[in-house]
Amino acid sequence: MNFFWTFIVVFLGYSIICFLFPKILIEGESMLPNIQNESIVFGKNNYVFYSKVKRGDIISFNIDGEEDRYIKRVVGLPGNTIQITDGKLILNKKVIEKKISPEMNEFTETFTNGVSYKVLDTGDSGVYDNTVEYLVPEGHYFVLGDNRDDSNDSRDLSFIPYKNIEEIILPETNFIYKVSFLFF
Repeated sequence: MNFFWTFIVVFLGYSIICFLFPKILIEGESMLPNIQNESIVFGKNNYVFYSKVKRGDIISFNIDGEEDRYIKRVVGLPGNTIQITDGKLILNKKVIEKKISPEMNEFTETFTNGVSYKVLDTGDSGVYDNTVEYLVPEGHYFVLGDNRDDSNDSRDLSFIPYKNIEEIILPETNFIYKVSFLFF
């Protein structure tokens, strides 16, 4: 009898963790250098937690009518203006600081909220390096891949509605990565 209840508790715990913090396999290189192709990340289920999306968050989302799931970084919040000129990200008419990293073609961008992350950018004259100015509508977000020259993001897909955000990707320092070997 104890084995039965132990099995039920473990099964329910596993099911709840898998639902609340789904495991996501990354397919593609649009988030290089931060997330590698074929790596596994964990997300916080947005349909359960209804989290506030912050600038710098990495999210997974879908596009209406498509089966693919996208993973991108939030750079523009509702009401923000976004533009890229000569490879420089301009947020609300201010250039986001871009420091050279020791790695070739890597730079570190830092938002005014203190969030820093690396971007991969091989040049500043490609088709994605000069855009029009976008005004992010209410209830939507502007997302970019960290691999700026090789990412299908808001420059192609347009703005992402909040309702389409499936998960907010958890940082690797989150506890779920430490205990994931127990469940996954």
